[in-house]
Amino acid sequence: MRLSASRCLITLAIVLLVGCQSAPEYDSQTVLFQQYLSNNQLSLADQQLAEAGAQGVSADKLAPYERQLADAYLRQGQEALQAGDLNTATTALSRARSLLPEAPALTAGLGEALSADGQAAVDEALQGRSVALPLLDRGDYAGLRAQFDELAADVLACACTVILEARGSWQSNKAVDLLGESLEKHTPGVEVDVQVSHSPSRVPRLVLIADPDAAASVE
Repeated sequence: MRLSASRCLITLAIVLLVGCQSAPEYDSQTVLFQQYLSNNQLSLADQQLAEAGAQGVSADKLAPYERQLADAYLRQGQEALQAGDLNTATTALSRARSLLPEAPALTAGLGEALSADGQAAVDEALQGRSVALPLLDRGDYAGLRAQFDELAADVLACACTVILEARGSWQSNKAVDLLGESLEKHTPGVEVDVQVSHSPSRVPRLVLIADPDAAASVE
């Protein structure tokens, strides 16, 4: 009887030890995420979520943090709108919508202080083209290169903010290189600023958001 009790105690000790060894890593990521969020370092908070997803943290566990990040992007978008910065506003609001696409209220009712024209410009910009990149998930870089070759003309022809959404830096770094090569092949010497956003629970995609300022300057 004593031997059986001793074995139970040893088993319990091992379980507790494993728990103590595995919990701190996720806890430390949570602490960092909250610090980045409180400091309005949203891209770093985004990266923290992507890294947690890459380490196997389930989408269900990440969901409440994605909601917090979406809310933070919404606030950033609202502040940018009030400051008249439509580029930052459209990028932030688009990221909020991509984090929680099932919640259109995120980009609705942005404040009575905004002008109707300003709101209309943002609404129009958020209708930007979105191209899914499932090949990136499969690691089919030859296929992805061909897809970018086909998209290069459209990317260069539009006055757009170009956003690459990937699950993490291990995807986005490669995708940005391939997209840059396709754009260079189409128009040598061209430079396009590609903004990177990470969402561990979404299929990678390329988003082209109309830039009202750039469009006006072309006209």
